[in-house]
Amino acid sequence: MRRFTPSLLLAVALAGALLLGVSHALAATKSALVIGNADYEQNKLDNPANDARDMANALRQLGFEVIHLENADKRAMLDGLERFGASMSKEQGSVAFFYYAGHGVQVRGVNYLLPLKEIFRSAVDAEALGVKADHVLGKMEEAGCPMNIVVLDACRDNPFARSLSRAIGGAGLAQMGSGGVGAYISFATSPGKTAEDGDSRNGLYTKHLLEALRQPGLTIEQVFKRTREGVIAESQGGQVPWDHSSLRGDFYFIPAKAAPAAPGQPAATLPDNETLFWQTALAANNPAYYRKYLEQFPTGAFAALAKLKLEEADSRPLSAKDLKPGMKGFLQPDMLRVDLKGGLWIKGDATIQREPKSGLLAVAQEEDGLVVDISSTTHRWERSGAPTAGYVPVARVLTPQKPQPVKVSTMTSGQKGWLEPTGMIVDASGAVWLRPDQEVTDKPKAKNSVQVERTATGYVVHLSNTTHRWEKKQVAASGSLPVERLEK
Repeated sequence: MRRFTPSLLLAVALAGALLLGVSHALAATKSALVIGNADYEQNKLDNPANDARDMANALRQLGFEVIHLENADKRAMLDGLERFGASMSKEQGSVAFFYYAGHGVQVRGVNYLLPLKEIFRSAVDAEALGVKADHVLGKMEEAGCPMNIVVLDACRDNPFARSLSRAIGGAGLAQMGSGGVGAYISFATSPGKTAEDGDSRNGLYTKHLLEALRQPGLTIEQVFKRTREGVIAESQGGQVPWDHSSLRGDFYFIPAKAAPAAPGQPAATLPDNETLFWQTALAANNPAYYRKYLEQFPTGAFAALAKLKLEEADSRPLSAKDLKPGMKGFLQPDMLRVDLKGGLWIKGDATIQREPKSGLLAVAQEEDGLVVDISSTTHRWERSGAPTAGYVPVARVLTPQKPQPVKVSTMTSGQKGWLEPTGMIVDASGAVWLRPDQEVTDKPKAKNSVQVERTATGYVVHLSNTTHRWEKKQVAASGSLPVERLEK
């Protein structure tokens, strides 16, 4: 499972709004259009929706005004491009960023991004119903934005893409025009090749791009070079991202760290309490730490990033082995097994639900290990030998607590219950007494049961129309409790 580990400098850069910039100035405006298409009628994709959400969140943290579209048809995509074009600026230092994840094909050397709610069977369908990738570059050139970045994660390798590629006579995407001076175009893989959709939250290319974007002090070329290195390594050379650039000068998503003080100059001060707390939270990478940080510093320098980390954690599926101290969830009872000694184990890759549902067991990771609450189930688990590899032990089990019986002597003021006649005694003077150890029940056990109430001043017995015969004694036993009054 992917984990982001941005450095402290990144957090400072994000919180301090040291965002997109070139070597000589900060960007005047930062516009982005992010599209993720996944729910196709012909062949759904697993990752583009997640890719687009994570990219949109990352760009917002980098200071972009983001237009985010998900599962968009052609009309929505074209409308989004119009809004995107209107948001751009010609002002020096302005930046425009376009990101697309989904199906994409080339027809006669022209790339098309495929919208939803259409059926594509041939090259003619792609040309008539798709959105030209060149249309994106055209909007950017028309707006006159000095820096334009286009990222296409659109050549997914799957049966639909392969069958459509055969129908139109080409796989993957084609090389695109330069987009004029100041353009940077990146493909998830080399021209004519296909990319992996990924078997985790994000596609392979976007996963590594998101990680590289969060590294401070990298030029745009270095960001995409690191992305390429990560993809090549993970795919074992099967996927090679491809870039084209006509940029001038250096461009940074996050500015570089300031140079150290010269000899004789004051040294950098030590981190304050908030920064130290944040460093600890980052090192732990535990949602409980981020929540604690927000409790302590709700408007702190790293509050925005802490919220982003929590959003990422909430959208990421959890398994039992991923739980860290302070984390809680719910799981299916059949993910547990009992060994011959009575020890309880959880399957390590068991999915942990974040919300309670009927039939699920509560599980929490505490300092001494996993704790499972089985008080709400009557599930019986088969006993077997020691679990195979992949199971994690349960440190403690919370079992149903049997309610303690209420006795006459333990009743509290205002409490009512039912008492058997054997719990009452009448002395020679006619006074009524209660046996202190007699059980008081919520419902009558017999027709001649009587209701007893504990008041602030004593005990009151409520009599029905039933004839009651109580044991008579000369003197009540020691410890018996007097009845204040009888009521009919």
